[in-house]
Amino acid sequence: MSDFNPIWTKNLYSFCKEQNIASIKQIKNPHTGKVFALMGDVTAAIAKKLQKLDLSTSISYFGKDKDGKDQYVLHGTSQQNVLSTTKVSELS
Repeated sequence: MSDFNPIWTKNLYSFCKEQNIASIKQIKNPHTGKVFALMGDVTAAIAKKLQKLDLSTSISYFGKDKDGKDQYVLHGTSQQNVLSTTKVSELS
């Protein structure tokens, strides 16, 4: 996953609602120092730059690894390329 080319990216809150996930455990691997998130049956890596989980956190799916395990990453959501935001309720 050296290149960031996910199959899909979603808002973490929306993903958790869809999957009926009630809590997220953050676990640190004592051997590698890497931090992972456990969310029900889903395990996701946590990007090094992600400071905390909040409403702007995203989850990306990269498909299956060579062992057939799903690969997910939690990461921040960049706003630098957003030109504008329109509420759906304001569309006519």
